[in-house]
Amino acid sequence: MKGTESPSAASNGTTAITRSIVVARKECTHAVRSSTLRLLIAVLLLVTVVAFRGAGGSGAAPSPLLAVDVLALLLQVIVPIAAILVGCLTLAGERESGSLRFLFGLAPSRTEVVFGKFLGTIGVLAATLGVTFVFAVPLSYFMFGAVAIGALAGLALTTMLLAGAFVGFAIGVSAIAASRKQSIAAAVSGYMLVTFLWEPVVAGAHYAVTGTLPDGALPAWLLFLERLNPLEAYAAAAGAIGVENVHPLRITFGLLGGGTGRSIPDGSGTTAPIYLADGVAICILIGWMLVPTLIGLVWFRRVDLA
Repeated sequence: MKGTESPSAASNGTTAITRSIVVARKECTHAVRSSTLRLLIAVLLLVTVVAFRGAGGSGAAPSPLLAVDVLALLLQVIVPIAAILVGCLTLAGERESGSLRFLFGLAPSRTEVVFGKFLGTIGVLAATLGVTFVFAVPLSYFMFGAVAIGALAGLALTTMLLAGAFVGFAIGVSAIAASRKQSIAAAVSGYMLVTFLWEPVVAGAHYAVTGTLPDGALPAWLLFLERLNPLEAYAAAAGAIGVENVHPLRITFGLLGGGTGRSIPDGSGTTAPIYLADGVAICILIGWMLVPTLIGLVWFRRVDLA
């Protein structure tokens, strides 16, 4: 089975999209049967309650908008981890167990399997997030007597993009890895990169170009490199959709001279380039969703699964 698509896939009368959807449905069914879906919903509902109670008991004046801001911070922890745990085992786990060969015998090609797994994992997380944000509406009204519908809807859309970004990364890793352990190790390493090590990487890029560490106002290209972090892009995309005060939840070391997340300083006489616009962050999240998946697909189509 090296470097070839399933022969039966070419002769099957159904479309490639239909076969991908069949694989996606199988993935969703597996999530329900394995209690993954119910567990994710329970965790996210608990996180929502904690966020809203925390906003109500904070020193600032409690409001539904503050609750949305707190929820956005907590979701940046739960959603990437959930996406990685669900996505990184989809292909590597079945490849290690040998069940992928059985799946190919049913008709789908390797391309259809990868995209089917991608769609199925996205569907599982979209369902859990949908339940979460629907639950947040009556909870907000009960706790604050008001609901920030616009902010909740915007955060829901942005969070689904964040989930898709990490699903794309996890599926790409799972397509390349030969075993569960390799897939988990690579996915966790990627998560550590975006949460702990991104700032040192950005600062290192500045040092490689200029010979010094960043200090003061950051150049536009460095700000864009910082924005390529999916958590940074998530916060910027939320702002583009109209959800204010969403901040990226990352560990920083002050290597950017306090300039992380800043744009071109006011009064500098310089117009920020278009690639630093908040709307571009949506494209960055979509890029994280698609590029790793496609890289994994190219590798997966060539690898020997025997």
